[in-house]
Parts: sequence; structure tokens; C-alpha cells
Amino acid sequence: MKIGYSGNLAAMETAARLGYDYFETAVQDIAALSDEDFTAAKETVARAGIPLLAGNATFPRAITLAGPGVDIGATERHLRHAFRRMAELGCRIVVMGSGKRREYPENFSRETAMRQLSLAATLMGEIAAENGMIAVMEPLCRKETNLINTVAEGGEFVEQVGCPAFLLLADYYHMAADGESMEGLKTYKALLRHAHIAEPEGRGPVPAGSEACDPFFAALAEIGYTGMLSFEGIMPKEGTEEAMAETLQSLRRFAEKHGL
Repeated sequence: MKIGYSGNLAAMETAARLGYDYFETAVQDIAALSDEDFTAAKETVARAGIPLLAGNATFPRAITLAGPGVDIGATERHLRHAFRRMAELGCRIVVMGSGKRREYPENFSRETAMRQLSLAATLMGEIAAENGMIAVMEPLCRKETNLINTVAEGGEFVEQVGCPAFLLLADYYHMAADGESMEGLKTYKALLRHAHIAEPEGRGPVPAGSEACDPFFAALAEIGYTGMLSFEGIMPKEGTEEAMAETLQSLRRFAEKHGL
């Protein structure tokens, strides 16, 4: 199993030195760079020593995916610009997370919101494929969005979208936050192409000796998952490098235990 680190590009060389296999960063941040700063970003990635294989946080605050403010033209323009840049950086997987961007108001039709999100997902998959990438749906816990909260809901949504380049992500922090079982993961194992993890309590680094993430690794082993796993969580302001190193050691311990 390849284990990656999600963060700002400034942490990329540290992640490489510590032994992470790849890096993941925010798509919206890359999209917002000036041409000059994007050239500098390409140089950072080129000298980092590990590949940038995944991108999350795809949609900025200006983009709405569901609800009364949807502008599908703006969504498409953003995706074409952002995914072209991510592909230039070597990215292979882009994530549809962005919980607040896909949240719809109480007085809005859920059916309409789902249709809107499906259209955005189809665009995302098609544009990702044009750039040699795969897009994945990230179910998020209920405190972060009201649309697509469980892996099972994510799997059903991916099937409804029906785009070959739009598949599924499972994030253990979000699963644990809502007390979700591993059944959805097992049901939709054929669609799973990416995974995220953090210590469930506080969404922080995974400390040595903690067993909180073991059920997720056990489930990944049971379904024969062979994809990537990124730590995506909140690091302390002080001692970040030490926490990054300890997290990697913990994740590798789980992976070795379960033969991943």
C-alpha cells in the first residue's frame, strides 16, 4: 500500500524525507495560483523527491454544486483550469469533497440538489479523464454536509452517475465520526479507488500505540484494496514533523499487520 500525506506544498519535501510514498494537496489552491506562482509550484513538485498523485478540496468558496446558486458553466471553467494544472503536476486522482459547496438549504428540494450534484460529478469525471486522471466521490460526515454522508450513499451515487472516471473514496475519519460500519465499504469495494485516514478522535495525527484505525485497515484488507491511502488530518502547530513521522510509522504498522 502506498501511504501519502495531504498538505500544503511547503510540506512536500519534509514528507519525502520522512518516507511518505506520495503527496496530496488542495486543488483549489493550485487553481488560484498566478502563472508565475504555478511555475514555482511545478519546480517545488519536481525537486520534492516524491510524486504529487492526488488532489482534494477541489472547489473554492465561489463554486456552488447544489442549491439555488448553481452555475454549471462556472463549475466547468474551474474544473478545466484546475485539472489541467493538476495533470501538469503529475496528479492521478482528484477528490469531490468540498462539503459546504455541495450542501443545500432546508427549503430546497433534495431531489434537485442530487441532480445538480450528479451533473457536476459527471463533468468532473469527464474532465478528469481528459487529463488522464480519475475523480472520486468523498462521503463526508453529517456535521460537514447534508449530501452524501456514508460510503454506501457514495457508492449508490457513483453508480447513478455512471461515469467510468468517477469512482469512490472512503475516509475513515468521516466514517468513524458518524459511527458508520464497514458494510458499505464491502458492498461497494469494486468502486473504491482512494482512501483517507486520520485519528478518529480529533482528526489529528495517528499516535504510536493507538489501535483506533485498526478496523479500517482490517476492512481494506478484507476487500483486497490495493490503492493509495492519504493521511488527511490536522497537525499540531508545534512538533509537526515529529507528528508526521509518528503517523507514518503508525500507518505502516497497521498496513504490515494486515498484509497491505
